[in-house]
Amino acid sequence: MEINTNAPSIKMQEDEDEDMNDPFISASLIGKIPLKRRGEALLSIAFAQELIPLLILGPQDPEFEREDKGEEEEYEEEEDEEEEDEDSDDTDDSFYQDEQGDNNNKQINEKKKVRRDSNNSGNSSANSPNTKKLKKTKSKKKIRKFIIRTQRGLLEDLSRAEFTMLRFALQDLGSLQFDTLLVHQLTHNHALTVLGFLILQRHDLLNKFNIDVQTAINFFFMVEKYYFKNPYHSAAHAADVLQMTHWLCTRRGPHTAVLSDLDLLTIFISAACHDMGHPGLNNDYLKNTGHKLALLYNDSSPLENSHVANAFLLIEQQPECDILANLQSGQRIELRRMMINMILATDVKQHFPIRTRAECKIRTIEQDPFLPKENAEDRELLMKLILMTADISNGTRPWSIAPRWSMRILEEGHAQGDRERLMGMTPNRLNDRTLANTKEMSTGQIAFLLGFVKPMIETVDNLLMCLKPCLDNLNQNVSTWDHISKV
Repeated sequence: MEINTNAPSIKMQEDEDEDMNDPFISASLIGKIPLKRRGEALLSIAFAQELIPLLILGPQDPEFEREDKGEEEEYEEEEDEEEEDEDSDDTDDSFYQDEQGDNNNKQINEKKKVRRDSNNSGNSSANSPNTKKLKKTKSKKKIRKFIIRTQRGLLEDLSRAEFTMLRFALQDLGSLQFDTLLVHQLTHNHALTVLGFLILQRHDLLNKFNIDVQTAINFFFMVEKYYFKNPYHSAAHAADVLQMTHWLCTRRGPHTAVLSDLDLLTIFISAACHDMGHPGLNNDYLKNTGHKLALLYNDSSPLENSHVANAFLLIEQQPECDILANLQSGQRIELRRMMINMILATDVKQHFPIRTRAECKIRTIEQDPFLPKENAEDRELLMKLILMTADISNGTRPWSIAPRWSMRILEEGHAQGDRERLMGMTPNRLNDRTLANTKEMSTGQIAFLLGFVKPMIETVDNLLMCLKPCLDNLNQNVSTWDHISKV
């Protein structure tokens, strides 16, 4: 397994004092989980490579325990070999000191002293034929040591708290109760990589399209890196939309047996990429300010055009991320065509005409049956509706999840409103931070859910007959917002 040690780094959180050993730790403390790693640490593809198999095996699996034990022994054996060349080993000692008492520290120090003595006694053999071989493999040992420490620091060190919670959270992968924001925190901002891989595996798409495991991980990881850290339009949102498309595609309905394997692959990749490179500003802002994206795409869905362009530029320019490499030529062309149409359909301005087309199909279904299996236009409409529904589905989640997304949307809108005000423009009411209050926020959410989200959900439900849980949650959320507005 080759590790890209030049991958972008992510600044990890500083250690905290809270006791995180309780596996039933409150979700509010997840952001404060101690990572036992100081300063900068490389959290790249290596993390996904180690995390995903362990999520599948689980910490209680005998194979996991056996492999981890062997790695622990090798880790301790290698530590002292590199201690003389690395000044950073003091940081590594804190890993043990934080977890063990003084007695254990003494035992560790004694073991280190014994190993140093044995190393000193063997200095006379420094010029032996094996010495050059050891030097050549030292870099590989460092990489492996990094992997082991990453795994231990991020998984074993937090094994019965964070890792256990992550396993529990992923059990809801096919549910409306799935908490993407929690999973995003538990995976240290790699929810999209983990969910992308697991969902493709769940549908057996890796095998059916001969997609290399490493390439799949590379692809989703790099898609993550394209997302800016916006309050809402971020990699967490992409992961949430991806999970929702998985939920919609696995619901029992007329569409269940209609979608082909290629359709599913197209939907999931489109969901992951549908907001790649989103600047946290809407299309109207880009057009009104003469943004380079608006100029490049002639004011025609500049955001959505840039998202789909980013996706294919990544695939074409980085072969190690080409998740479509083993598709047949015709399959690749069809997937690209559908991805373009689906992602362009997520433009808010396209929702009404596409919804109207679906409603017309429902009204004339006796004369013009909805046959996505035989009719290419109907199948394209179905796939667009699935992605569009997933894209605006935050309000259809349970109340324990929905308002957290609402706060993110409001914060991103307020940030745009602040920029507009600085430029002498008048922000719309929802984006005006000076008008923000509980009543204004609640009434705005109710208007959005009833005027925009609910009509789309009802239309799709009339076609697929499987979205009643979404409508139930939406109505409950509207009632809750209404109650808040009157307090």
